[in-house]
Amino acid sequence: MAWLLITLLLCLILLIGVVDIRSVALGEWGTWWPLLLALIGFGILLGRWIGRLWLGRRRNADRQS
Repeated sequence: MAWLLITLLLCLILLIGVVDIRSVALGEWGTWWPLLLALIGFGILLGRWIGRLWLGRRRNADRQS
């Protein structure tokens, strides 16, 4: 649940932070930090979800054997 809240907070930062395409084209990558934070948060959330799914299947296989 905490990871979901962190991810939602990062998405909120992404929505509030304005990514200016012109500044990115000029090479100013500082405006991309909200997007990077949101992607990192999403990656952590996805990794934890896949890990729980995989561990759950292994535990069920151990119980059945």
